Amino acid sequence: LEKKFPHLLLRINRNALINRKELFGIHRTRSAAFAKLQSIDLQPQISRRNLAAIKEILRNDK
Repeated sequence: LEKKFPHLLLRINRNALINRKELFGIHRTRSAAFAKLQSIDLQPQISRRNLAAIKEILRNDK
């Protein structure tokens, strides 16, 4: 799905895809990073592997 719809979906870890439009920030703790999503309170964990790419997307989308 992420390859078919790269403009809509974003992989944040190996088990989760999110809607790019819902992502508005990152919440960091000492040991992990979590995606802040607009329409739900759930904050799924972002893998270390995907964190740099997600930061770049947030910078470019603003």
